[in-house]
Amino acid sequence: MQRIKDLTIALNKACSELDRKLNINCGGCCLTAAILANGFDMIGVEYELVVFYDNFDGDIYYNDSEIIQINNDIKSRILTDFPCADETASHYCIYLPEYDIFINKAEYPESYHGSLYLEDIHYEDIMWIYRTGDWNSDYNTSYNEHIREKLISIFIEYEKEKYTSR
Repeated sequence: MQRIKDLTIALNKACSELDRKLNINCGGCCLTAAILANGFDMIGVEYELVVFYDNFDGDIYYNDSEIIQINNDIKSRILTDFPCADETASHYCIYLPEYDIFINKAEYPESYHGSLYLEDIHYEDIMWIYRTGDWNSDYNTSYNEHIREKLISIFIEYEKEKYTSR
């Protein structure tokens, strides 16, 4: 458990640094969530995609069957209004339910925004959301590969340590 906590601390620190330098949370958070999902898939850690959406009026809530439908639409690559295409959400991040830890949650409190927790969504699914989405133009997509290299290198280091600490 401590190793996962150390990993998540390193990932959150890297995400904060990338946000300060490259504005990843102004149009690149879905890509960041996809990269994080790829890393967690590599090391076999279960996660959920968390989708924060504007809920300023307090009247937007999704019941269980609607969440299942959103999940199924993503898996089937069906463009619905939300959270894909031109109806992308406010923020995307990763949640590790076994450890109750968020990665790149940034400053999105669940009380201020609504949130969806999507299970059984993987790298390819999140990349599909990213590729079909309409994102904030403040984020420069030329940074995508740098972000991928930075975050995946943390997972690779985690895996190396796993085998050298035996």
